[in-house]
Amino acid sequence: MCRRGFSDMKAILRSLSDDRLRAYIVWLPTLKSDNQAHAEIRITEFADTRLRYFWDGDNATGTLWQSLLGLKVVPWDIYLLYSPSAQWEKAPTVPDYWMHQLGDDKINGAPRLDRAVFESKLKELLNELLLKSRRESK
Repeated sequence: MCRRGFSDMKAILRSLSDDRLRAYIVWLPTLKSDNQAHAEIRITEFADTRLRYFWDGDNATGTLWQSLLGLKVVPWDIYLLYSPSAQWEKAPTVPDYWMHQLGDDKINGAPRLDRAVFESKLKELLNELLLKSRRESK
């Protein structure tokens, strides 16, 4: 994840205090400078109990997302949203919404990362969860 994307995700998490939210950041070895030690340094830049970090030195998740999203390249700078009803068995499902920061020639139809839009989509998913919870409690 690039610095801008990381900064945007930190800002979004800071702006939303909802404890139902879970975020996962997976660092991949995309650039020559990408390694586990560098990822561990970046992890110290932001802590949140709803956030988990992972290092994927084998790029297994990148290959998985490439197949799942039908991309031409292994994605490394993507931002995925899943609703609370998403069910993963052995592999993840297609996200409810996603954005990227890759070259437009490498992505089919997904929008480029826009923090305000991403945050708005996330709030929509959280509101759906709240409405569902209220209906179930009646």
